[in-house]
This record gives sequence, structure tokens and C-alpha cells, in this order.
Amino acid sequence: MLTFLLATFFGIWGTPVVHHAQPTLAHVSERVQPYMKWGRYALAQAQKRYPHDAIVDYLHVGRTTYSPTYVKETFKFWVKDGKREFGVFVKVYFDPHTDHVSQVLFCETDH
Repeated sequence: MLTFLLATFFGIWGTPVVHHAQPTLAHVSERVQPYMKWGRYALAQAQKRYPHDAIVDYLHVGRTTYSPTYVKETFKFWVKDGKREFGVFVKVYFDPHTDHVSQVLFCETDH
């Protein structure tokens, strides 16, 4: 019996077999959904504004809630245009209840 338990615990190659609980899709969706949807939207807007440039990285800067119906999500994209690299802040203003976008602002930065 002890041999069976040790074989089960250590597996075939002598290393412990450890099973980690994987997060469910519901847990993952809860963690990323609030800003990921707006990140995709901001990326699409940045690609429209810089159609010939490569967007190589992005960062979710944060969310600002001004009122229950007026929220801003801010993202920073890193853009390469062949000669230079620069950052672009994209600010998306929207109503979180209806997802109606009221404004998208762009601001370029050197760093």
C-alpha cells in the first residue's frame, strides 16, 4: 500500500505530482473583463489613427469614474513608425451602463 501511495505521489519519474486548481472561465472573466473590452476598442481606434505603424505594446493605465454614467479608461500604446518610436495615450470616455462611447482622445508622448 505504501509503495502505491509513493508511486502515486511521486509519479513515474520520481518528481512529486502536484495538481493546481485552475481558475474557471468565470473567475478569469471577472478579473479582465472591465478593462479588456475597452482595451480592444482603444487598440482598434489607435490602429485607425496610425494605420501604417506597428503597435508593439500596450498598458492599461487605469479607470476614472466621474459619475455612475461617465467613466474614462486610459491606455498607453507603444508605436513604431520605422524612423521613431513613441507612446500614445488613448482615453475612452463612456457610459458603463450602455457602453455608449462619448469621446476618444489621443495624446502622443516621447516616453
